[in-house]
Amino acid sequence: MNRRIRILAVLGALLLLTGTALRLSAFGGNDPQPIYLVTSHHPHDLEALAPYTLPHMDEGRLKVVKLRKDLDELPAQIQNLLRRVRPSELKSYFPEIPSRSLKRRVEVEEVLKKISKTKYQDYLTFLASFEDRDVAGLDRKANSGNERAVKWLQEEFEKLNYRTSLHCYKARRYAEECNVVAVRPGRELPDEWVVVVGHLDDVGHHQAGADDNASGAVALLEMARVLSEQPTAKTLVFLAANGEETGLVGSKAYVKSLSESGELSKVKYSINMDMIGYNENGVIDIETNNEFESEANWYSTQVKTYTRLTPNITMPAWGSDHVPFLNQKIPTILTIEHWDTKTPCYHQSCDKLNTVAWDYAMEIVKLNVAVSLLKAGML
Repeated sequence: MNRRIRILAVLGALLLLTGTALRLSAFGGNDPQPIYLVTSHHPHDLEALAPYTLPHMDEGRLKVVKLRKDLDELPAQIQNLLRRVRPSELKSYFPEIPSRSLKRRVEVEEVLKKISKTKYQDYLTFLASFEDRDVAGLDRKANSGNERAVKWLQEEFEKLNYRTSLHCYKARRYAEECNVVAVRPGRELPDEWVVVVGHLDDVGHHQAGADDNASGAVALLEMARVLSEQPTAKTLVFLAANGEETGLVGSKAYVKSLSESGELSKVKYSINMDMIGYNENGVIDIETNNEFESEANWYSTQVKTYTRLTPNITMPAWGSDHVPFLNQKIPTILTIEHWDTKTPCYHQSCDKLNTVAWDYAMEIVKLNVAVSLLKAGML
């Protein structure tokens, strides 16, 4: 970490305590050499990148490098881990939110009271018990952990009386991968959708993946349960996406299918929950692309209005299921644990239930129920 970034990191910590906004833009100054955002922080990928790159910046979710040689001279698998960015795109800051903008809606708070930590714990404990939820297991054996997770999620959504289906696509040598899609039509604007996403797969460690991302996948269930009897003007869609860990395969396939069917224009807003179960400092990262920075600030206001968390805005987006929606210019927000203090068990076998910060996860569930109601129009 260079001297400038060290200073910015210290300022960030100080300003978090004072509640003042920290706006970090135009990282890198006027250096004409191209810079690249690293779009995977998997330890194996970072190890593979090291011989070809030079560190430029490492701030929260923003890991940026320069290249030792031209991009087109690098192996294809290395190129796929990099996205060229402009310095002005790189932002990470704690937004200043005036207290006068914190306007709680009583009817929203009444719905939030229905959220159950016990129910969420039951959901998460069950999903995290499945062996090997990685999609590669679909080719290894029948009735894999991934296949059973898909079936269980489908059944749970059906119990909540959602119109539930499997969206399957060919991405493997033998077996299909499937997303789970649960729909509750809107009462007044059924052709306008709010899509809530959380990926169900993991990286394949035995009975692990509690934080990444059983925590987000079962948040879909708890949100769906709480919202099941609350009518909204717009349609709510819950997408338990598969194949996130192998390149956002399931969410890309879902967005592609909507484009091909002519339904993509119905998606007016999207929320992504990934790794919402580890906490050290009560901070939540709110991630999107620069064109939706105002939306990130609105979302951060809801964080302060309905939760006890502190929002940190980070841009641009990478590495999770919000990206395919953003690529289609759909306003989309990723809610994720603060990357500076993310789980030390990221993509490791120790990502178990005993690391989950239950109260922190419930605050994020509360946030996203509130946002879903506000965006879908509660009736």
